[in-house]
Amino acid sequence: MYKYIILLVFGMIGTTSYGQSKDLTININHHYDGNSFSYAQNYTDNQGRAIKFTHVAYYLSSINIMHDGGQSLVVSKEPYILGKGSQTSYNFGPTDFSTVTTIEGLDFDLGVDSLANHDDPNQYSAGHPLTLQMPSMHWGWTAGYFFIAIDGEVDTDSNGVPDKVFEFRGFGDHLLRPVSIATPGVITSTTVDINLEANVADWLVGLDLANIGIQHNSGPLVMQVINNTNLHTVFEANTTTGVETIKDSPHQLYVNTQTAYAPTIFYQFQTQKNVNLTITDMMGKVALQKENLNPEGSFFINKELPTGTYIATFRSKGMQESIQFMIQK
Repeated sequence: MYKYIILLVFGMIGTTSYGQSKDLTININHHYDGNSFSYAQNYTDNQGRAIKFTHVAYYLSSINIMHDGGQSLVVSKEPYILGKGSQTSYNFGPTDFSTVTTIEGLDFDLGVDSLANHDDPNQYSAGHPLTLQMPSMHWGWTAGYFFIAIDGEVDTDSNGVPDKVFEFRGFGDHLLRPVSIATPGVITSTTVDINLEANVADWLVGLDLANIGIQHNSGPLVMQVINNTNLHTVFEANTTTGVETIKDSPHQLYVNTQTAYAPTIFYQFQTQKNVNLTITDMMGKVALQKENLNPEGSFFINKELPTGTYIATFRSKGMQESIQFMIQK
């Protein structure tokens, strides 16, 4: 018989330093206005039409970890991420964290830095973010890489079935956009995890997808997608408070360990909208997922989870709250 032990964690996130070389992973949880991101799922655009995605990809470069009072740790080992809507974890391997005790934030650029942007992708080995990709993320040496690619279909006849293609492919050095996020890191004796959220819907705010067509350029419509990165904060921290009542928040969130057969998460959010729940392990892998829960209630984890540390995140439009807990058997 298994015994579950759930530990609420105070001060665990981004406040402990062990050793020097640690395995660095940046986790990016992609969603669409709080709904888990999937190519198999239909969503609703800002005009109430059904849409679906067939390809979402983007480059991140010049990645810096801010720590210990504003110091910068440059991620110098292949400092590029080819972000994909279907991928959560991006591992950088052993990284020197000998000077780091507290992680405070992450800085990066959306796009490829000007020095590498006009490289020949054939010079990179298989698996490198800047090598040739399928679908292609490169538009020739002069134009460089696609900084962002968003392809999909939108419903144009109101039958709920997406039927018209839209494509955004943005290239050009002037599209590079700096992004700065205040976010902690989860530090153990051997690993460092930095957890982010990416809301794909925010890239498309203000765009009429039914009249987009094919945009492979750096024109006004692509520029709007790029500018939405910061204007509508596509990237945000995935923070975990680990407290029973969230400080300075009207919401209530805590874990009860008294239930014999399963841990229970109790929650009460000050919203009229339903919420979505995602439970991930510390590598960003989804362990449990539920959608359209009432904004107040209890959730029984009745599916056995392996021993480890997990993050439970509740989301709805304009609201996100998380709690971290540990299960031991």
